[in-house]
Amino acid sequence: MSSSMSAKFANPATQLEVDEAILEYLVFTGIARLLDCAKARLNGPVPAIVNRHAELSVQMADSFLIIFRTNHPEAHGSRTIQFRLSLLRFVVIFTGRFVASETSLSAKSLEKIRSAHRARAEAFRFHCEITDGVDLSSFSLYLPFSEQLQIIYRKRMLDTFAPQDTELDYYGSPQSLSLLDTLPLFMALSASQTALQGRNVAAPWMHLAASYMAEAVLEQFLCFSAADAEPIWEAFSYGFDVDSTAEAGSDELAITNMFWGGVDESEVGGWKEIKEGYLAAVLPPKGCAVLDHLVNLEASELPLLDFENGVVDFLTRLLDAQSLPLLIQLERGNVEGISVL
Repeated sequence: MSSSMSAKFANPATQLEVDEAILEYLVFTGIARLLDCAKARLNGPVPAIVNRHAELSVQMADSFLIIFRTNHPEAHGSRTIQFRLSLLRFVVIFTGRFVASETSLSAKSLEKIRSAHRARAEAFRFHCEITDGVDLSSFSLYLPFSEQLQIIYRKRMLDTFAPQDTELDYYGSPQSLSLLDTLPLFMALSASQTALQGRNVAAPWMHLAASYMAEAVLEQFLCFSAADAEPIWEAFSYGFDVDSTAEAGSDELAITNMFWGGVDESEVGGWKEIKEGYLAAVLPPKGCAVLDHLVNLEASELPLLDFENGVVDFLTRLLDAQSLPLLIQLERGNVEGISVL
C-alpha cells in the first residue's frame, strides 16, 4: 500500500448511528418472532423450524448487543432501544419458561431472586394494608395438592403453550420459572412503558396486572406444589408505598411510583378495588373446599389460556407502541417523513 494512502475509519458518531439501527432491527425482529410463535401455539402445534427461527433471531440480537457494548461502551442507546431490550428480555423469559435452555437460571441464582422478591413483598406488607379481615390460617391445611393433580395441570399447560415434545420433568420443578417469578419483571416492564408515555396506568392494565397476580397464585397451587398461603401475599403485594426505601433508579422504586396517584401520598384511583376484587376471587368462600374452588376458578373465571392470550396481546401492543425501526421501514419501502410522489 502506498505510504500516501491512509486507512479510513467510519466517523464514530456515524458508526454509532448505524450500529443502533442494526441493534434496534435485530431486537425488534427477535421480539416479533417470539410473539408470533406464542400466538401460533395458542392455535395448535408449531413446526420445530418456526421455533428455531425465533431462537436464532434472539441469538442474533444477543450476539450483536455484545458487539455493540464492546464498540460503544459509553452508549446506552435511545430510550426506545432500552425499552425494547427490556421487552425482549421479558418476552424471552415469559414465552420460554416451560423449557430448560442454556439461558435458564441456576438453582442458586433463582433462589437469590426469589428471596429478593419475598423481601420486597414483606416490606410492602409492613408498610401497606393489602386487605382487611383476611385469615388464611386454615388455607395451608389443604396444601400441597396431590402430585397426580399437578401432573395433569402441568401436562395441560405444556400441551397448550410449550413447543412440541417438551419433557414433563422441568416445568413445575423448583428449577423452573413460574408466573410468580416473572411477576416483578412484568411490573418493571410496565413501569418503564408508563414512564416512557408519561401517563398513569389505566383500568385495562390494572385488570391485566391483577389477573397476572391471581393466575400466578393458581399456578403455584396447581402446578408448583405450593405448601402454604405465602404465594398469595407475595403476588398481591403491589401498589403505591409512600414509605418505600427502594433505591433511586431501581425497578422497585419505578414500580411503586407507577402506582402513585399524583396527589399527596395517594395511590392511583381504582387499583385498590381491582386488586382486592381479584384477591377475593382467589379465596374460597365459606364452606367451599380450597381445591374445588381453585379448580373451578381456573376453569371458569380465570382460565389460563385466556390469561396467556391477554399477556401476549399486551406485549404485542408494547412492541407496536413506538415507531418501527428504520431498517424495518426501509425493508417495507415506507419510511416515516419521506413520501414518494
